[in-house]
Amino acid sequence: MFPAIPGPLVKGMPTGHSAPVIAGYLASAEKFVWPDADGKERGTLIEPLYPGTVKAAKKDTEFYNLMALCDVIRTGKVREIKMAEELLRKKLDN
Repeated sequence: MFPAIPGPLVKGMPTGHSAPVIAGYLASAEKFVWPDADGKERGTLIEPLYPGTVKAAKKDTEFYNLMALCDVIRTGKVREIKMAEELLRKKLDN
């Protein structure tokens, strides 16, 4: 599913394993971010799936969580992917 190619270090909005929705479950020194001029975090660039993702994620926390979990699937290792899949199932079942 749309593999992510990590880019340079940029300021942005945390995504993937760095997003608040999953950060408490996983530990990593590396941070992934979507590019955002207003972002407070610095990390490795991950291009969002759609151009309007960052703008929409700022307005809707649940959308942000779902998209960040999708980025775990795009960037993660087996253990991280399984955790993201489990969290996605719980969120979508509600």
